[in-house]
Amino acid sequence: MPGKLDPHIAYEIAPKQVIPIDLKKVRLLPELCSAQAADQVFGVTQDEETNGFSLIAGNGVVCVKIPLVSYLRESLPPDTLLEVKFDYQPVGDEEPVICLFDNRLGRCAGQDFPEHYFLLEKGRENYQLQFALDAVGSKEEKSIIYNNMNLVVYGQVSQKRIPQLIQGAGFFDIASLNRQPDFCGAPEPSEFKREVVRENGNRYINYFSKEGSLCDHFSYPQLAHNQGYALVIESRNIEGLPLKICLTNYQTRRCDLNGELPRTKSFQKEVYLIPPMGKERIGYDVNISNYSIGQQVSENHLKSIEIFPLKYDWLQTEKQKHDNLVVFNQAFEKNWLALEYKNNLSFKPLKTHVLVNNWANGWVLENEEPDKIVFIFLPQYLEYFGFLLLFLFGCFTLVFLLK
Repeated sequence: MPGKLDPHIAYEIAPKQVIPIDLKKVRLLPELCSAQAADQVFGVTQDEETNGFSLIAGNGVVCVKIPLVSYLRESLPPDTLLEVKFDYQPVGDEEPVICLFDNRLGRCAGQDFPEHYFLLEKGRENYQLQFALDAVGSKEEKSIIYNNMNLVVYGQVSQKRIPQLIQGAGFFDIASLNRQPDFCGAPEPSEFKREVVRENGNRYINYFSKEGSLCDHFSYPQLAHNQGYALVIESRNIEGLPLKICLTNYQTRRCDLNGELPRTKSFQKEVYLIPPMGKERIGYDVNISNYSIGQQVSENHLKSIEIFPLKYDWLQTEKQKHDNLVVFNQAFEKNWLALEYKNNLSFKPLKTHVLVNNWANGWVLENEEPDKIVFIFLPQYLEYFGFLLLFLFGCFTLVFLLK
């Protein structure tokens, strides 16, 4: 059992139950789990003697699904933790790819744990184990054997929130999601691509667009809004504009966090803090936008997205005063303004806006420490001003028509 815990529940170290996956109970059918392309090959061979199977793929991703109800006969409580243990034998450099397929979502669910631990939020009938082989871009056929598979069930210890900083991560291999590109906004890019690239034993997603925006998203439907998180994104900017991110709240459908990833030519991790948003609500989407203006192409690489639950009370969300510096602990964004409040109902902007602790907003104090500082996010006020203009325009139009 790993030392990574769910933010709400603790689990026993010793497994509650170990269930062998007997493949005689199921019939494995191969599926193409990537975009259609030329010269694709995919298939599965089942071996009853070794209680295993072999996946074969060329220039695509092949996968097979195994329903959990075939092995989990008894009902399990919500938020049950499963581990999938197995052996595998690659022919070359193939790596095992496993996820928990959610029948309700029609795709792999986001994971709270790394490696091969999965959280069952609802009943076992909603899920299947998906085993895959990624051979995208390979001109030669690849093969991998899976066998000696077991399901390990861990029991819950308590329903109390872990009191210290939690080490768990909302994680899944984003590079395993090889899917068709989406477009956001008009016009549609004249040139574009979204592809999974292998480099030095690692994988990343390459986004390329010209004269338009290419979009992608990664869902974390299980993340509770009453929990704080650290969002860690690893990326690099090859050419043109960097990637934009928007953390979409399932409840409000608005961006709780938005900004640009770094303009670095080498992979760099950027950390964003997400404060608790409310009670009894769940779910976030991490939306990615690769946007190009005019003939200037934009190319970016996205390597990983990790979400770590943490005890947000440890952090000060109000301003902090340091030596000649005022810190505002929200994700750095150039459109944040810090205004010094004067007694005569006037405001003076603090001029020098700096990055603090590699994520927060800070302003250098030129003179003595102000008594009161007001922070505003300029785009939000411009949006309100736009609504006001529309309202006034509507009123004037109505008056003109009634004359």
